Amino acid sequence: MPLPSQTFPNFSALATYINSLWVPNGVEEITGEIGNNVVNGLLTFIQQSPLNWQLTDVIANTGNVTIQRPVNVFTATPLSISFGDNIYNEYVFINTTPNPISISGLTYRDINLSPQNIIAAKQTLVIFKSKNGLWIQGNNSGGIQPSVTPKFGFLQVVVGVTLDGDGNVIMDDTATSLTISQANVIQDSAWVTNGVEVPRSADGIQVQCYTPVYTQNDITFNFLQSYSDNDVLIFHYAYLTSQTFEDTFDDTFDSTFF
Repeated sequence: MPLPSQTFPNFSALATYINSLWVPNGVEEITGEIGNNVVNGLLTFIQQSPLNWQLTDVIANTGNVTIQRPVNVFTATPLSISFGDNIYNEYVFINTTPNPISISGLTYRDINLSPQNIIAAKQTLVIFKSKNGLWIQGNNSGGIQPSVTPKFGFLQVVVGVTLDGDGNVIMDDTATSLTISQANVIQDSAWVTNGVEVPRSADGIQVQCYTPVYTQNDITFNFLQSYSDNDVLIFHYAYLTSQTFEDTFDDTFDSTFF
């Protein structure tokens, strides 16, 4: 008879076997076979206790892949991957490819608890199984995914001189407001300079001042009074824009011109 004659898929199965058959009551009911099964089962789980005991699986398959090990590196983009439970309740997926990898048959919850079924390009994804049965992302490492990044814009206007794209004066000596078309301007980020910073009306100064009005798609500067021709105003503001990981290396300062 080959030994061990029985193996165990998880700790619970081994514990049940021990409590049922390994009866340490001094009546010699423990056979050598039972003892061998228990000891080998314990040795097996001790060996398997480190997550990467089998060493990382390197997957270059472009078809449907069934995951066999807890730690996996993808050097090619499979059509999809699938996996079940393991004794660690944990998986590590390292996607070295420039493409997302589809997960078949289940979803995991990302760092915002939103359901996801892909591993993003160039992402290391670690997921853990929770007691409610859901797989939860345990890291937030890498990946070419949209991110919200602040950027800065400005517009220089010479009153009565600067033209828009249609050849019209942007702001003449009768104008008391200016609207800049820019989505997602950050509240309280706008300011105006005219050699020095122009005070806001909220500052309680009863000289030339302005009030910024923010909407989703633009910002309007309302002035207490108009400016004279050839006065130079510079409008400054910050806004949020969605961009990919690579874009964060771009210059974060840009100009808005009409």
